[in-house]
Amino acid sequence: MMIITAILQMLRNGFVLSKTVIFIWGLVLSHALVNKGVVDVFADFLGDDDYNLWKTTMLVSFLDGLSAVLKVAVIHVSEAYIGRFMAIIFCTAAFIMGLVILWIRASHPDIVTLVFAIVLIALGTAGKEPTLRDFFDYQLSEKVKKKCTEKNEGEDRESSQEKERSDKNDSRTTNLWWSVASVIGYVTASLLLGSASWQENFGLSSIVMGATCLLFIIGIFCFSLEKPSESPLTIIYRVFKAAIKKRKLPYPSSKQGYNNEGLDGLSEDLFYEKENGEVHLLPRHPSFLLFLDRAAMMNNSDGEERVVKEEVCAVVQVRDVKNFYLVLPLGITLFAYSLVSASGNTYFVLQASNLGSYSIGGFYIPIMVFFAIKSLVTFVVRIIQSRYTVVRPLWSMGVGMFCSVICSIAAWQVECRRLSLIRFLKKPEDEIPISIMILTPQYVLLGLMEGFAEGGLEDFLSDRLYSESMKNFAGPCIEMLLGIGKFSSILFALVFHMWIKDAINRSRLDKYFLLLASLSFVYLGIYIFYAKFKFQRPQFVFPAETIQETITERMDELLPVQVDILIDS
Repeated sequence: MMIITAILQMLRNGFVLSKTVIFIWGLVLSHALVNKGVVDVFADFLGDDDYNLWKTTMLVSFLDGLSAVLKVAVIHVSEAYIGRFMAIIFCTAAFIMGLVILWIRASHPDIVTLVFAIVLIALGTAGKEPTLRDFFDYQLSEKVKKKCTEKNEGEDRESSQEKERSDKNDSRTTNLWWSVASVIGYVTASLLLGSASWQENFGLSSIVMGATCLLFIIGIFCFSLEKPSESPLTIIYRVFKAAIKKRKLPYPSSKQGYNNEGLDGLSEDLFYEKENGEVHLLPRHPSFLLFLDRAAMMNNSDGEERVVKEEVCAVVQVRDVKNFYLVLPLGITLFAYSLVSASGNTYFVLQASNLGSYSIGGFYIPIMVFFAIKSLVTFVVRIIQSRYTVVRPLWSMGVGMFCSVICSIAAWQVECRRLSLIRFLKKPEDEIPISIMILTPQYVLLGLMEGFAEGGLEDFLSDRLYSESMKNFAGPCIEMLLGIGKFSSILFALVFHMWIKDAINRSRLDKYFLLLASLSFVYLGIYIFYAKFKFQRPQFVFPAETIQETITERMDELLPVQVDILIDS
């Protein structure tokens, strides 16, 4: 019932149709189609092309990891230099080129050509989210602002409450169109690409993406293009540079000793703490980042001109950079989680290579359907969490990591059963009489993992970040850390080569999955320890002077009332 209510509200608040939506949504739809029909099941293509198991694992892990790392680079370049529109065109062109190369060399491509195509496809997928999504969201917000301006020509300006409501509607609109594109992409990929040859898949994908990219370029006349401003990486660099440059400055004795730009309407007690006559910036943990406070300090030579030249950082920027460090320790605790996630695109796909097919009304279920199940579960979890907050962000991460343990155990059990049948039948190359639907629990658990763990980590960081640019940057940084973990699956394939042979039926993936379950359980314990003692939500303590002033003011207000009561009595 909760899910239906959330979806109906999205439809009521978010369905907006315009020329801008059509020009952008075509590209979103083609990305969804290609990602579901080609990128997610790339391991199946390599398996059909007679690449051995460990080489397939390394190539697919390289694709996933490189795509995650390149997202941060694409965001930085788009926001600091060329803008989102040009970044989307550049990444889409790289995507099309990679698909065309695979289309031409679909039958037995050499390793150099394959790696070059993988790099281009990784760059193309890196440009989809959040760059394309943010561009879509920006166009919708500009459209709403334009309508509000036309509607309120006689009024001074829109109230802050109405503006906040408009921003929420813009986000819901983007989420709605994005979800619809994903659903259509999955259905189309399952119907058209599921039964076609890989050469036909690459050819159709490159043609569709080329046509929608051309439509997107034509839509430039309808778009509101924003100029490049400043990327979060630039802000982090400026804060560290200014702090190192002013490392010898003493702490000021008042709040006016800091650059308080952007604090209008905010409680200053959330940013400052007074101790021994000195004013410090919050948060005060971790201690090795306290020197960053000096990046926002003003001294006698820091006039208004130097602030404009950005030689003095704002207090909110320093606060965000200090809170952003949480990405590193929390991302490290997700190391085992990233290995399990990487298995979903590699070993889980190859497990289905010789399982029995399953049909519904004559339609044979392709492997794409399981990725659709995973995405649907993730979507449902995030909707419920965003609207009802079933578990807090820290607990949400713990639930996701626990699901990774269960997912590894489920994969271990499936592999044990599969290998026992192979040994019993003594025909390792034949189809195993087990339905492919036995993989459903693994992909459901993958969706729960992603919805709880990654969604919880994003929510945890968003609660501690102030600027929207930093909040939007948190997701790609999390994916980059998980991408580094996916690179580690390449190392694991080499270290445990005694378990991972040339073919999956001659390998011992059951032992590998059991190792992942044990490793995930250990990292879950490490995470619980750190979440309990290190990552609790900071409680901002009001200074004693402020509390005393508040009590004195309250007593002054109540004293005349008490005197009047005594006189009357």
